Amino acid sequence: RNVIYGTQPMVCNLTKKIYTDPEFRHIWKFIVHITRFYYENISWIFDGEMLSPDGMECMEKEVKFMNRTIFTTPENFKITTRKMPVLLHSVYRSPEGKEALFAANYTMQIQEGCYRGKNFSVPPASCLRINLEKLFLNDLFHYI
Repeated sequence: RNVIYGTQPMVCNLTKKIYTDPEFRHIWKFIVHITRFYYENISWIFDGEMLSPDGMECMEKEVKFMNRTIFTTPENFKITTRKMPVLLHSVYRSPEGKEALFAANYTMQIQEGCYRGKNFSVPPASCLRINLEKLFLNDLFHYI
């Protein structure tokens, strides 16, 4: 969520287990992917202008969150649940004036989205930058 909303990725309190235990392989791969994604798109996310993401539709799912800080002991954390879109998203304008939809799929299944009537899909545990000029290019030709 933070990367899609423009924040530099940061992870705290990682242990060796997260990148050596096969149980956590998919989580480690997602951490690496989203970090690379941020730096590959830094001119949009950091230097660009965040625009309104209105017009995005996707499914929602109930997500469990662990409420704790770095000072919370393991026995004192709490779990809360909340409905969230399966595709976290933002729209940015690059310094060059191009606009793109950024979408992150945090689930382990492919997820479908629809932005202003245009359908797209995002692979499991990944992020996409969708150039809006290309997404709506067919509409341009339709009106010419």
